[in-house]
Amino acid sequence: MRLYCFAYAGGNASFFAPWREILAPEIEVCAIRLPGRGARMTEPLISCFDDLVAQLATIISNENAEKFAFFGHSLGALLSFEVARKMKQNASRGPLHLFSSGCSAPQRRASLPPFDKLSDDELLETLRSYKGDAGGAARQSGVNGYAVPDDTFGLQPGQRL
Repeated sequence: MRLYCFAYAGGNASFFAPWREILAPEIEVCAIRLPGRGARMTEPLISCFDDLVAQLATIISNENAEKFAFFGHSLGALLSFEVARKMKQNASRGPLHLFSSGCSAPQRRASLPPFDKLSDDELLETLRSYKGDAGGAARQSGVNGYAVPDDTFGLQPGQRL
């Protein structure tokens, strides 16, 4: 069974490296490496969520894994959900399981402020209010354009998974 792992916003595939030693040997951990993150840091970010979903759905479908599942944390949970929906919409075989953590179900998401419209100072103050600055973003300038290129996600009606 292949387990595709989707990291949180700002995270990268290395977060899942220890899982290879923790999980059963028959589970192949396949951490998604997004452009602009980790080993792909020099590549431009994909600023359109729908484009990213479509690209990942195509890539994963073309891999033809016999059995696979998705795990996503936070933004990765949302991304994995939408990739699974896109695969189903495209009549591709989807994951056998979808595991999510750190994110409400899309239909239950609270209204969030438009992060991509905030100035760096406003964004950092918002992060501090969420106790979300453990990585020290408040000490860096120009973080908003890098960390939040687009905040346009909204659940669109579609087939149930």
